[in-house]
Amino acid sequence: MNILPKKRWHVRTKENMARVRRDEAKAAEEEAKKQERIRVAENEDRIKRLRAESSRDDNEEDGMVKFVSSGRPELGEDGKSHVNLFASDERLRNHELTNKEAEKEKKKELDDREHKLGIKIKFGDPPDKPWYEREIERPYLDVRSTVHLIAENTEEAREFQKELIQSVSDSADGVPVVGYVKGTIHHIAGDTE
Repeated sequence: MNILPKKRWHVRTKENMARVRRDEAKAAEEEAKKQERIRVAENEDRIKRLRAESSRDDNEEDGMVKFVSSGRPELGEDGKSHVNLFASDERLRNHELTNKEAEKEKKKELDDREHKLGIKIKFGDPPDKPWYEREIERPYLDVRSTVHLIAENTEEAREFQKELIQSVSDSADGVPVVGYVKGTIHHIAGDTE
């Protein structure tokens, strides 16, 4: 069958082969990123465990209170506040590295699970109203159009109408202009029929 190479879906066309190569390269890149993230997460976990072990070993030594490396307990910032006997332990705990990306993933997975179970839907933020309960948005009705302004019988409306008629008559060069407002026809002179 010599017809097949001309078919668009044929496996050996140049476009399809290029598409396959591109998809394979993209998949390999995503896999490399995933492996790098796994490696970083494992390193962070290993560091946490080692720090926990070292803090346990320090606390178990002879049942003595460990002072800061200078050999004396740390005073407060102003020198008058309480004595902090556990400053070194607090420093170790504060220096723990956290993987923000892993925390975001965990939070997202938890949110997705709660959403699937209906917990977030029932107890969380109330969902938006369905389309049939929402008010129809018509921003064009908020702006007062010239027809509404002319239809009003106020001083402002009359002035606007005169300005409109004057500007139209100047541009029309003597051609009579007719406007329709609420069933009456307005000529340039302002007559109604």
